[in-house]
Amino acid sequence: MKDKNRTMIPQYFVTADPDTGEWLTTPEYVQEVDKAQWDALTDTHATHYDTYEVHLQRHTWLYRPRSDDLPSQTRAIEVRWETRLSVLCSLR
Repeated sequence: MKDKNRTMIPQYFVTADPDTGEWLTTPEYVQEVDKAQWDALTDTHATHYDTYEVHLQRHTWLYRPRSDDLPSQTRAIEVRWETRLSVLCSLR
């Protein structure tokens, strides 16, 4: 979506293991953000700011292997580093 000269993209957050980078939770939607401002964010020891592509099929959000015939969406992702143990304890 465009807003004048800004490119707005959906932002999600996910919790990930700092040692392996494995996502421990499913990405959750937060808000729309300006891509240029998002790209300018600086990582911290607790958070990594990035983007990723989601390939779409029939207007639903499905994770698929890369295919040039499927439309895709760029998403901002805030990766929050937490150990697997702290995530499991917070789910209880």
